Parts: sequence; C-alpha cells; structure tokens
Amino acid sequence: MKKILRYCGLVTLGGAALYLPNCDDDGGREAYTGPWKKVKTPSDIGVSVGEIQFLSKTDGWAIAGKNLLKLKGKEWVIHKKILHPDPLADYGFGGFHMLSEREGWFVGPEWLPDPRGGGRTISHSTIWRFDGDKFTAVKHPDKEWLGTVWFNNADDGWAFGHGALHYSNGEWKEVELKDTVVDCFFLGGDDGWAVSGVPGGSIWRWDGVTWSRVFNCGSFEYFGCIAFDKPGSGWAGIFGPWTGGPHMYRYDGKRWDYSREKFEQDVIAIDFIGTDYGAAVGGEASIFEDGIWVPTEDPKAVFWSVECVGPNDIWAGSDAGEIYHFTGFN
Repeated sequence: MKKILRYCGLVTLGGAALYLPNCDDDGGREAYTGPWKKVKTPSDIGVSVGEIQFLSKTDGWAIAGKNLLKLKGKEWVIHKKILHPDPLADYGFGGFHMLSEREGWFVGPEWLPDPRGGGRTISHSTIWRFDGDKFTAVKHPDKEWLGTVWFNNADDGWAFGHGALHYSNGEWKEVELKDTVVDCFFLGGDDGWAVSGVPGGSIWRWDGVTWSRVFNCGSFEYFGCIAFDKPGSGWAGIFGPWTGGPHMYRYDGKRWDYSREKFEQDVIAIDFIGTDYGAAVGGEASIFEDGIWVPTEDPKAVFWSVECVGPNDIWAGSDAGEIYHFTGFN
C-alpha cells in the first residue's frame, strides 16, 4: 500500500471511517488505497481497449480495434470481429453502445486507398448495427471520423466525431455542431453534453433543439471525457502539457471551473454509478466516494476506458489491450 497526499478530515472509504491527518498547503491528506487486478484477455489484441460496457453485473462487453470482446467467467474473449470488404482498408471501432445483447450500435473511422494513388488515403466514417450475431453497415451522412456513440433509448441516438449525427425514426441525420467531439453524456433527451478534443477545446450543451458552446478550456488543454454524477454536478477530464494537475473541470450547476482536486495525470475517461460512487482514469486511476476523489495504487498502466458496475466493482481498459478489475480498497 502507498500513501498519497490528497484529502482532509474524516472520510469513509468502502464503508470504513478514516481520519486523514496532516493537511498540506493544498488541503491534501494521506489516502490509503487498493490495487487493480489484471484480468485475462486475448493475447493478440495489441491495441487499446477503447470502451467497456456492462449490461448487468456479469454481462460485460468491450471494444479493441476490430474486436468486440465479451466477459466469459473470469476472462475476456473475442466475441466477434468486423471484416471489411476491401482488404486494403484500415478501420476499427471508435465507440459503441449496447442496448441489449441483441442490439448494439458501433461507430468508427475507415481509411480507404485513394484511387488517385500515390499512397494517399481517403477518410470516411462507419456506423454498424449489431444484432447479437453480425454487424451491418448502416447508411448515414458521411463524416471524416466518428469516435463515440450514445443512445438514450432505441429511437434516440447520437454519434459524434467531426460533427454530430442524430438517430430517430430509423435514420441518421446531421445536426449542426462544428467541432471535433471525443465524448458525450446525456441526462435526458433534451439535456446533453459533449466535449471537443482539440487545444482550447469546448464544452457543448444540447437543449433538445440546438447545440450551444458553453465553455472553453485553456489554450494548451484539450478535453478527453465528460460525465455527470447527478443533474447539476458534472466533471470533464482534460489532457494538459504538465503534470501536477488539475486535469479536471467541475460543473456546479452554474458554471465550469477547475476542480478542487489536483489530478496528477491526464484524465481520459470517467464513469459514475448513482450520485455517490464513480471512477476517473487515464495516467492514474481515482475512485469517487462520499464526495471525494481518492487515488488508487498505481497499476502501471495508462487507462483509456472505465465502467462502474457497482461499488467496488470497476473495470478499466488500457492502451496496451489489457483489462483491469478494481474490487475495493485494502
């Protein structure tokens, strides 16, 4: 176990009360934290685990490159691969959203050889619908790149990348949003949020009619993720050119500002379950419980995705094709 100066006062972690003394100048305290355990994955993935989603406590899914992974008992296996009709195409999953075991949506980029030659490629986007057995490419307004997808219900979906697409009544249509979006979060059909992954990136808000830019981060920062633990309480992780944080913006229901907690490394993914429990990962991994963020013992991995299934039941995917499981503090 290791100590990290971070928080003050009396806190509860995993149901245990801890008093964290010796406050530093930033209001930090010693936090005793627990480990992540690596779970077996196919040895030939070789690419980052871009997203993880659980439909139930034991029904887990993940994407890595061209692979759709599924949790089988105590290990992850390749459930399906996507195959492109053009053998020269470069392609893969960017994001996915499973509505059930037999209905899922997947988005990603594809690069095809330019018929003009010269080694050039042409960039397109792809949307696939998954029926539990096979992937079917779905017609949509073409984008240079799509990387994330979200469904509020079976007839209300969004796909983002270079712009935004909305799904309703069986078809995808373009909605004006001129930015490069890397993550989104919806509190409802008429309350959505999105962040752009470019320097000086923006936070956008959907009111059911239009997307409006509501905030910009610093000129040398760019957003990696966004999530809410409850309405009026949001978090947006950032990449920055320095270590020592803060690497997180906080929304208090009125405005966005730097969070009080100074995350030491970039924050790439955030997830919450309910209002009192969550996780933020990237160059480090922290657990949100009882209103505070507590860093966990370093798993020596860079995480790209995280899914909170329940308290002390968190899964995270790394940039090296590994999947880790957090089951609580020691």
